[in-house]
Amino acid sequence: MPGPGSDDIDGARRELQAALALAREALDRRRAVPVHTPDERAELQRDALAGRLGVDMQRLAEHIENGDESWQEVFEGIAPHGALFDGHLNRMSEEHAEDIRIAIEQDDEFDPLAADPELS
Repeated sequence: MPGPGSDDIDGARRELQAALALAREALDRRRAVPVHTPDERAELQRDALAGRLGVDMQRLAEHIENGDESWQEVFEGIAPHGALFDGHLNRMSEEHAEDIRIAIEQDDEFDPLAADPELS
């Protein structure tokens, strides 16, 4: 039984490339919207370097200070030492859990089951 023809393979390759292009465009749009203002990032960097946010955040800020990575990479989940952010993120989630729950409940547009239209 012959395998798929070259037309089938070429068509599948084109579909894959088109899907990848759409995914890259969606990711680029997400990356273009900063998570924090420059002033907020500077404050985060100062607090982290001073040790006010814990030892892991201080180490992460040192890596950022040295140019090993950036806060943008940390927030995108692609920073080489981004795992150092996990403890701080977990602490903040626990500390603000009630506020997060209330904000979600009050957001009429939030649907946890809905897919992100930019990614589909």
